[in-house]
Amino acid sequence: EIPITSSELKPRVRNFVFYLYLISNILISMDHGSIPASVNELRQLTSYDQSIGLFGSLVYFGSILGSLISFSLINTFDIKLLILISLLGNSVCLFTFVIIENIPFLFFNRILVGILQSFITIYMPVWCNQFGLQSNRNFMIALIQLVSPLGIFFGYFIASVSIHDQIYGGWKFAFLVQAVLILVLALFFAFVPKFYFSKYYHSVGDTKEEEKIIRKTEEEELNISHNEDLSYFEKMKVLLQYKVFVFSMLGMAVLVYIITGVQYWVTDYLDAILEIKSQKDRLFLFTVACFTAPVFGVLIGTAIKNFYCKQNMRKSLIFCTLLGLFACICSIPVPLTRDLFYFIIFMWLVMFFGGGIVPVLTSIIINSVPNEHSGSANSISNLLTNALGYLPAPYVYGILSDIKGDLGATGMTVTMWMSIPGMVFISFATYYSFQVDIYKNKTA
Repeated sequence: EIPITSSELKPRVRNFVFYLYLISNILISMDHGSIPASVNELRQLTSYDQSIGLFGSLVYFGSILGSLISFSLINTFDIKLLILISLLGNSVCLFTFVIIENIPFLFFNRILVGILQSFITIYMPVWCNQFGLQSNRNFMIALIQLVSPLGIFFGYFIASVSIHDQIYGGWKFAFLVQAVLILVLALFFAFVPKFYFSKYYHSVGDTKEEEKIIRKTEEEELNISHNEDLSYFEKMKVLLQYKVFVFSMLGMAVLVYIITGVQYWVTDYLDAILEIKSQKDRLFLFTVACFTAPVFGVLIGTAIKNFYCKQNMRKSLIFCTLLGLFACICSIPVPLTRDLFYFIIFMWLVMFFGGGIVPVLTSIIINSVPNEHSGSANSISNLLTNALGYLPAPYVYGILSDIKGDLGATGMTVTMWMSIPGMVFISFATYYSFQVDIYKNKTA
């Protein structure tokens, strides 16, 4: 395939493709809100909280499997075709999820959804990094992070309303709406010329100088080779030698563990521990804690990065460390209080600070490795973030609830206090970014 240059791309079409990616991230996130809103209804299928947790965790197990094959697929097949297969397959899975009430099948269904979603979630930041202009690249990545909680909110809202008002199928109605909307989105993708998805397009001349210095010094220190014929696991071994990349990725894994655990189980916690029995009240509180907080966090975090940190990786990491410290402090009282007001205040702050970290850390992860490794770096980051963050969060909470029999009190405590190792990981990433610079000065 012939490389694509900037002059061959129409800005309007490129922007349109970006909007399609944003909408796809909204739509594929909806079931992550529909299931938490339907926990009590799902108990009609299984009485074990760990099984209900699996409905959330198995999607991320599928994402792990998808991460293992996505790198090879990106380099082998047409990207537009992969996107269409991903969307159409996702829609079919959503339709069958509400039709077939068989637990083993539903578990398999959730795994398949994760595999299909993984390609889009992995390639979106890479596409922004390749096709976006330097001036708005961070903003594009921030928007991708921003719309994901919007999709979760839409799914939660539709499921809550359909359950409360007994709209067709109750909780199933939200899945049917999601399936139809994804089908419509696939039609829009089908009419876009395929070279707007090309992996052979690269913007030129805007690599950030400080990130070049950090990467170059680590390459010299570790004697890292850029052999494009490396296998997936060989590339993983190479990329895991970049310390800033590794600790940023671990920090992201902990962050998504907390956010996912809260979004999945907070409704049940409000019902069982804080005794908020009204579906409408729980919807309002979920919206406040799990939607407005991360959205405002992403917006303000991105604004501070753009105006203060700019393209400075060390400043960005220091900024993430400070937000992590604030989140850590606010997380400690969350599982200790039974007062709804204080619970929501501290929970909001945790989700706000966490939301502020996500777009900044995502940009650091992508740019802490050489450009030619950005695709595999995002794939590997997605793999390990799913394995260590998204996947265990719903299931660990559920199994702790079953073992302790405390209606989720222990699960919430573990989820909140995971912010402590998260802050430590981001602090190590910051530390090593300075160590690389010191090493360069000593060897210059």
